[in-house]
Amino acid sequence: MKAAIRELTKSLCAALALAVVSGLGFGQARNRLLDWHPLPVHVDNRINGQPTDWQPLQLIEITSSGRSITCGHPFVGGTDWLRGLTFKIRNVSGKTIKFIRIYIELPEAKLHGNMFAFTLEYGKETSDGVKLSYGPERLLPGAEAELMLSPAIYDHFSELLAKENGDANFTKAFIGMTYVRLDDGMIWDGYRLPSG
Repeated sequence: MKAAIRELTKSLCAALALAVVSGLGFGQARNRLLDWHPLPVHVDNRINGQPTDWQPLQLIEITSSGRSITCGHPFVGGTDWLRGLTFKIRNVSGKTIKFIRIYIELPEAKLHGNMFAFTLEYGKETSDGVKLSYGPERLLPGAEAELMLSPAIYDHFSELLAKENGDANFTKAFIGMTYVRLDDGMIWDGYRLPSG
C-alpha cells in the first residue's frame, strides 16, 4: 500500500513539474484580474450630475478571448487578454440610449508618466456632438450590445505601452466610470453596473 502511495505521489509531482515547465515554456499565460475600480469613498450614480439609484444598463457578461470572466476573481489569460475583452450589456432604462463609454484603467501601465486608461464605446455621437462609429445609431430599450476594443486600437496602445514600460504584459485592469447618454439628452454616469 505504501509503495502504491509513493508511486502515485511521484507521478503527481512529475505531472506538476511538467505543467510548471510547460507554463514557463509558453510563459505568457498567468493570473489576470479585472475588477471594479476601488473607490476610496462612496460615489453615487448620477443623472445630469444629481445622485440617483436608477441604472440604465445591466452587465450580462464579460469575456476575455471568448472565455467568461467574473469581476474580482483571478483567471488565467495570455498576454493579449485585453485584446479580446468584451462587455455584453443590456439597455434596462426603458429609454433609447445614444452613446455608452466604459473606462478601463491599467494600474501597472504608464504612458508619459501618467496612469493609462482606455475606453470601450458604443454609439455614434458623444455628449459634445463628436461623431463616432461604435455600433448602430441607437440602443433601444431591452436591446443588447457588445462593447469591445478594436484590434487596431489595442495594437497601437500595446506598442506604445511596451516602449514606455518595457512590456505590455499587464496582469490587472479596473473598470472605472461608465458614461451613458440617452436619446432625450439625459446623461447618466456611475462606477458599478448591476449584473444579471
